[in-house]
Amino acid sequence: MLEILNHFHGYNLTEDELKRIQLSLGLHLRNVKAEHQEEARATANTIIRENLECGQSAQHGIVYTHTNTHLEAPIFIPRETIAQAIREIDPADVEAHTYVQHRVRDRYIVPGPNHVWSVDGHDKLKAYGIEIYGIIDAYSRMIIGLFVGISSRTAVAVQKYFLLAVDKYGVLRLVQSDKGSETVLMAACQVRIKSNKSFKLEIILTIYLVNAQMHE
Repeated sequence: MLEILNHFHGYNLTEDELKRIQLSLGLHLRNVKAEHQEEARATANTIIRENLECGQSAQHGIVYTHTNTHLEAPIFIPRETIAQAIREIDPADVEAHTYVQHRVRDRYIVPGPNHVWSVDGHDKLKAYGIEIYGIIDAYSRMIIGLFVGISSRTAVAVQKYFLLAVDKYGVLRLVQSDKGSETVLMAACQVRIKSNKSFKLEIILTIYLVNAQMHE
């Protein structure tokens, strides 16, 4: 900061002079005094509790909560203080978020493009009436389809998204999804398109993958 002020803005300040100006303006890098630390903790607790009452959750993560708290807080609150407040106020969602971050995802080898599609929904905007469902090619990572609506996680909606993608890009070999109830009709379509046979388990397992398995 000192170099920028002196070189680009025409000032001729020493380091001590800059520190005195910062202190006179109340620009403290961190809350050193005990009363400031207590005020920061109380402010963080208040803001986080208010956000939880409005429907926000610790599952959004520390980065989101830290940014949001800084925008609302009238004083500086250290990141550690915010993290501690979240752990105390919303421990269940903190544990859920930690699990999601550290879970081991399934691995599989894809021979080429348009061989495996991975499908899943995104719920972080669901509280605002916005639901997102996406289809991605597992080999190229190209987004096959990204659908936004007020109800994009129903079985009928997911089925329609899948058929629109197939109509545009052709029939693929495998589909990968989670075990959500919204994928039932999509799985049925994939089985019918690929096999045109009866719905036997051995046929379904060769064309539709659930997490560690794949829908062909």
